[in-house]
Formats: sequence, C-alpha cells, structure tokens
Amino acid sequence: MKRLLTLWLTLLAALWLTRTAVSALLFQDPGRGFDAAFLLVTVPALQTLAVGWLTRSPGPLPWAGLAREIRARRLLPGLLAADAAALLLAALFESEIPPAAWAALQTLAAAAALGLATARGAWSRAERAWLGLLAFTLAVFALAAIPGLQLLQSAVLPGRPPLLQRLVCEVPPLAIAAAALLTCREILGRESAAAGTALDAALGFGLLGALLEILTLVPQAPLPVLWALLAWAGLLLAATSLAAAALLARPPAPPGGAFDPADGVVP
Repeated sequence: MKRLLTLWLTLLAALWLTRTAVSALLFQDPGRGFDAAFLLVTVPALQTLAVGWLTRSPGPLPWAGLAREIRARRLLPGLLAADAAALLLAALFESEIPPAAWAALQTLAAAAALGLATARGAWSRAERAWLGLLAFTLAVFALAAIPGLQLLQSAVLPGRPPLLQRLVCEVPPLAIAAAALLTCREILGRESAAAGTALDAALGFGLLGALLEILTLVPQAPLPVLWALLAWAGLLLAATSLAAAALLARPPAPPGGAFDPADGVVP
C-alpha cells in the first residue's frame, strides 16, 4: 500500500501542476471548475490502479488471505449490510446523518479495539506509541463526524469557502492518521497478514471517499447527491475495514504465556 500511495501522490501532484500550468499559460484559465476537480480525483487514481496491477509482485494476492479470514470468522456480512442500509437511508432522505453516524460508530469501535489490543499485548514502547496514536486519531475522526464539526470549521476560518474550511480542518489530521496507519500496518501485519491487508483497504477506501467528498463541495457540481453517496460508500467501507483490522489483530503474547483472544493469557 505504501508503494501505491507514493505512486498516487506523485501522479496527483504531476497532474495538478501540469494541468494548472498549461491551462494558465495557454488559455489564461487555471481550471477551477468541476471538470478540473473531477479529472484531478479520478485520473491519478485510475493510473495508480493500472500501474499497480501491472507491476504487482508474482504470487497470490493478499486479498485472498483476508477473504479467507472473513469467511472463516463471519466478520463482515452484518457490517456490510448495515453499510448498505445507511446508504439507502441517505439516498431516500437525502441526508448524510445515517452514514455519518454508522461510520462514526464503527470507527469508534475500531479505536476501542485497537486501544485494548495495545494495552493487552507485549508491544515495544515504539509500537505502543504508534498503535495508541492510530487509536486516538480514529477516535478524533469519529467524534468529528458529529454536526459540531461545521461550527468548528466556521470558527477556524469565518467567511471562507466551505471547501477551504474542510481542507484546513481535515487534511492535517488525515495526514497524521495516514502516517500512523501505514506504520501500524507494518506492526500488525507481522502478527496477522489479514489485519495488515484490512488496514491497506481502510486507507485506500478512506482516501477515495475523502477525494469524492471534495467533489460535493465544488461550486455548481452536478449530481451532488450521487457524489455524496459515493463518498460515503468509500468512507463506510474504510470504517468497516478498520473494524475488521481491529478484530483480526493479534497482539504478541507476554513472556511466559500464549495469548488467546478468547480468554487472555494462559500460563
């Protein structure tokens, strides 16, 4: 996932810089409309998927192991059904509250599960710090989903466009969460490959949802309800992946005992 993220950020920056420069120099138009935002969101993502697939390592895909764990543990069918129900409610009533509340609840549960795993396992001090940071940032994002976030954004940048308010308030914590997630992916991946893959999925879906949400804030965006539903679908899948990763995580056993998630440490 780190390789794909680096590739995506490179392609995103290259497209934004070249498109802005060419538009400004040749057409005296910096390209700030919905079309420019849509291309900026979709083209680098599609390029990253294509290049990532063509340059993937030989052997079975890591998703196969995650799928086996999910089928064996029956973790996700109920969560995915709840995701679909939240999106259906949002589509019917044109409100983002149902998906926001459900995504926040899942994310809070994932933060609590990661916090519990951090407390119970024999992690090193650095590993505990990263896992704790990830749990903390997840809890912050979950609590930020409440309606009070709009009041906070207005207080930070009064009178500014909503898109600028969202970027200033959400990009820094998102960058911290992404860094913590990438590091924790390596930590948890050593104990459970499926948990690491679930964190990869959470980061991918979360970034996709955040980018699609930007399209809903672009002035005169067509079909705003559609983009909002697609954005919430990505964010809900990210929250579900976080919950799966937290449930699949295997903390290392303390010295002198074997860790059993069902009943703790057995001497």
